[in-house]
Amino acid sequence: MINLFLEQVKKYADKTALSESSSGKSVTYQQLDENARKVAAKLIADGFGKGSVAVITASRGIGFVQAILGILMAGGAYVPLSDHYPADRIEYIMHDCGAAIIVDDAYICACAETAPIDKPVEVSPDDTALIIYTSGSTGVPKGIAHDHKAIISSVCRYIKAVGLCERDICAVVAPFYFVAHITDLLSYICCGAELHIVPDELRGDPVGIADFIEANRITTAFIPPKVLRFFTKKGDSLKTVVTGSERLSQIAPNDFRLFNLYGMTETASMSIFFEVDKQYDNTPIGKPADGVNVYLLDNNGKICEEGEICVSGNLGRGYLNLPEKTAEVFTPNPFKDRDGHDILIHTGDLGKRLPDGNIVYLNRNDWMIKINGQRVEPGEIEAALRRLDGVKDAVVKDFIDTSGQTFITAYYITDTALSEEELKAALSAKLPAYMVPSFFTRLEKLPVNANGKLDRNALPKPDIEHRRTDYAAPENERQKLICEAFGEVLGIDKVGINDDFFSLGGDSIKVLMLQKALRSRGIEVSAHTIYNAQNPGLLSEAVSEVSSLASFSGKPAQSYPLTRAQMSIYLDCQLPGKETVYNNVFTLFLPSDMNADEVNLKNAVDKVLNSYPILSSVTKAVDGMPSLVPSGKTIETEIRDTDHTDRKALSQTINTPFDLENDLPCRAVIFRTPEGLVLVLVLHHIVCDGTTASIILGNIASVYDGAVPAAEEMSNLTLAQYEAAHPEITQADNDIYRKMLDEVEGDTELYSDDAPTLSVFKDKLAIYETTLYSQQHELSGKLIAALSEKQLTESTLFMSAYAYLLHLFCNQKHVLFFTGENGRHDPILQNTVGMLVHNLPVLVHIDENTDCSAFMADVQNTLRDLIAHDSADIAELCGEYGIHPDCFFVYQGEMLSGVTIGGRYIPMEIYQSDDVMASLTLHVLKQNSGDYKFTFEYAAEKLADETVRRMAEVYAQIVAGLCSDGKLGQIRLVNDDNITEMDAFNATEADYPVTDIVSLFRAQVEKTPDRPAVIFKNNILTYAQIDDISERIAGKIRSLGIGKGDAVSILIPRCSYMTTASLGVLKSGAAYQPLDPSYPSERLSFMMSDADAKLLIADEDLLSKVPDYKGEVLLTKDIPTLPACEKIKDVPDPSDVFILLYTSGSTGIPKGVMLEHRNLA
Repeated sequence: MINLFLEQVKKYADKTALSESSSGKSVTYQQLDENARKVAAKLIADGFGKGSVAVITASRGIGFVQAILGILMAGGAYVPLSDHYPADRIEYIMHDCGAAIIVDDAYICACAETAPIDKPVEVSPDDTALIIYTSGSTGVPKGIAHDHKAIISSVCRYIKAVGLCERDICAVVAPFYFVAHITDLLSYICCGAELHIVPDELRGDPVGIADFIEANRITTAFIPPKVLRFFTKKGDSLKTVVTGSERLSQIAPNDFRLFNLYGMTETASMSIFFEVDKQYDNTPIGKPADGVNVYLLDNNGKICEEGEICVSGNLGRGYLNLPEKTAEVFTPNPFKDRDGHDILIHTGDLGKRLPDGNIVYLNRNDWMIKINGQRVEPGEIEAALRRLDGVKDAVVKDFIDTSGQTFITAYYITDTALSEEELKAALSAKLPAYMVPSFFTRLEKLPVNANGKLDRNALPKPDIEHRRTDYAAPENERQKLICEAFGEVLGIDKVGINDDFFSLGGDSIKVLMLQKALRSRGIEVSAHTIYNAQNPGLLSEAVSEVSSLASFSGKPAQSYPLTRAQMSIYLDCQLPGKETVYNNVFTLFLPSDMNADEVNLKNAVDKVLNSYPILSSVTKAVDGMPSLVPSGKTIETEIRDTDHTDRKALSQTINTPFDLENDLPCRAVIFRTPEGLVLVLVLHHIVCDGTTASIILGNIASVYDGAVPAAEEMSNLTLAQYEAAHPEITQADNDIYRKMLDEVEGDTELYSDDAPTLSVFKDKLAIYETTLYSQQHELSGKLIAALSEKQLTESTLFMSAYAYLLHLFCNQKHVLFFTGENGRHDPILQNTVGMLVHNLPVLVHIDENTDCSAFMADVQNTLRDLIAHDSADIAELCGEYGIHPDCFFVYQGEMLSGVTIGGRYIPMEIYQSDDVMASLTLHVLKQNSGDYKFTFEYAAEKLADETVRRMAEVYAQIVAGLCSDGKLGQIRLVNDDNITEMDAFNATEADYPVTDIVSLFRAQVEKTPDRPAVIFKNNILTYAQIDDISERIAGKIRSLGIGKGDAVSILIPRCSYMTTASLGVLKSGAAYQPLDPSYPSERLSFMMSDADAKLLIADEDLLSKVPDYKGEVLLTKDIPTLPACEKIKDVPDPSDVFILLYTSGSTGIPKGVMLEHRNLA
């Protein structure tokens, strides 16, 4: 190990070796060598020598690395420990390994004045270099010893596998006291790379790591799966990411090479690796690295395709002072003759070998817990618990929550009152932090199975509700948003400002999820802040800004440039035929029996519409740019009398084109009709979206009932200013979308039922509506419960179902569709009137073998990622990638579908243009009744009504199927009515009076004896003649003792004899085998032999085709001379075989198919 390091010192003496950002310090390879020699000198002066052991508890930094090298240079072995370990644990480890010296920060500082040694102490490859301590099943930690050759082997195979070299700049992320430091630290200094030590507070922070990588121009980094799941690359320096230590799922390379490593403390870190090429539900761990052999063994020690992962090579030497445990795990290698290694390590992990030779990790074969990449023996925690005063017995088990995260749960029996805080504090003094249980459950007794043994599977799930404080409601908007984020991540309703994130099940992975949830609400916060401010109240105080928009001061102006969404609408409006496409028409009908006050209604409408300046703006070119310009005009609601009662027809009377340059983008008319008042609002889409209509109509109802309208600034125009002021945000978000769109293989298009796919739609809109899943309906309850359990939203369910529907009807594995996002996730915009909705492209990958839950979770995560980056210029990206939106999904949730006005609920009616914007759009609306209303809008000239009706039926089946625990391909796509309909297709049973061919033929002979039956060339045979000839042949066959159950081969060319010969065979009761004279002799001989033919009817000149046949032969030339015989009276049974037909076989030889009389009859 030291020799390899010294080679780098010789080559790169003045090159930076190590940097630590926390202090700003760095050292060259020459300086690192000199400092390590000083540590070695002091150790030797303190009596340390070859074979000695020293413990390192220095803080994470350059000094720790100097200590490792110094101990090795002094000829000894090092034991890396965390400086946060309990004193009792450090004391036990020192006693167990025989260490007399602790190298901490003070010791390293004292080395500074020591003269360095001239030459490192010589050691052999078999000398111990490292002892790593892990959790032990006996109640105390166990040490695994590694010699120099094991470390060098691990370092070298890692350098080769990942392709490291002296040009790399590496981020050191792994803890120094875990075995991963062999690859994530020692490998780098053994290849001359430049190392940057990631501070402790950033190791679990994906944003912090991304910033660190960008700031330090890192090329290679080890990032654990739990962090990588939320990691987004910044800058262009990062080329290689290495991950491992736990199962890797749903992560793919993202503009960098990605390696998944498998190893354990016993194998000196990496032993198997896999370069990830795509996203997997369970990413393979790969194939053995150089110098390593891997076997999958069953319970009998035999090699199999699925079994325990066992490893041989230059690996660990065994457990320190634990000969029995060593003998159990480090066994004699039965494959030594094959690979040359004496020891085989049994990992306890189960794996499966794929057809391509790669291995996937499946599970453990025992109760060991794996948490955050670390293996934890339950026995050590249980022993620590049992040693506490008052604890009579204890069991530890892992608990996996609904998001897939693992926690350690302790179950204990006690007669005294012990609080969870007391237990946690007591264990924290004995165990490392990662081994302290997250949950404690007190039991009266431990569950046992029928054999009286502990039944771990019967242990209850931990109850986290009791950890909640008395509910304290949020006091401001910021606290409300943080409480919502807590609830979303933890799966808990109604989180209060004093509820502790970690007490309710939060952990390091959920911190990452919380950061993401807060970011989607406009709150950027570091992981470090969350750890220090653990409830919404404290976190609210620690957050400097609630919203990126809130920190941007939009100033009043004479004009406001259109947002990108508005610009897209404006440009489309300039095209012919688009005059009313973007008119949104909303109506409220107040029936006569309400005695509505029309003057009060008019005043309410006027006050509300004029409280929003955007509705009084016009669109004009300012400095060449289309902009919204405040007009200074007042909106005036008209009142008209009419005899018409058709509200849709009434709405169309004012649904005329807007001249955006001169007209206000809003009209309001109240119609007096014989049945009551009809309020019609027409709003141009450039200033209105669905949420806007809900806000306006809701406020009209409130003002009608006496409320005062709240004035609004043109805050959505502030958004336009914000877009213009921050182009870097748009560019960054564009890059996020480009990564997704790079995978698009083409538009997801629904093919026309009767014509080629249309690129320009001139057809009219058609609508199919259906209402399903009433809140009172049993299925609705099951859906809601299933979603809650899986921590999924209703919108995720319906969007996932839509994606799968497109997959089925478009026959594509990657479906692209667009969905509306209301653009109001920033708090400052939540109640804003304006056109804020975005149409976001969503790419969904479909694999029929994916679990439904995993599929929906992936869709949910995808959408959240897209919304978090919705500053992207979607129109520009669609043009760049040539994408034409053909399919849309719109989830309206519990969007306002009506208002309460004058004490009465009035439904809102929406009328839209008949112009088609896409082939298929699905609107999902959750109505006040709890029903879900599905509206399919489709191009009538492209999709048939029956097709869309069928799509709606399948969609309902998919929705129900997704909430099951099965896989996508197992979803039942037909309902009970469909099954009844399909069963009707198969209701084909019929009675047949005759069920054999001979009887059918004889019946025909009686009907038409003299009618021609067979004509061959100039020879005509009647039914009576064929009957006579075939009877003679049948008599001949019977005379040879051939009949039922036998086979007769017929080898004749195409002629009338084929009919008489085959009928003759059937009348005898036998089955016939027709042979084609053009077949090769070998094939014909095989067929006859396979059929065990008892007779051959053949032309004489064809006998040479079957030279191996030695049985009875009836030549066709002898048939005319056969004597007449009595008609055979018995007929074949319906189940008797009548023919043997041969087809090609997959084994290389023909295969025979037997057909029965009833098949033909």
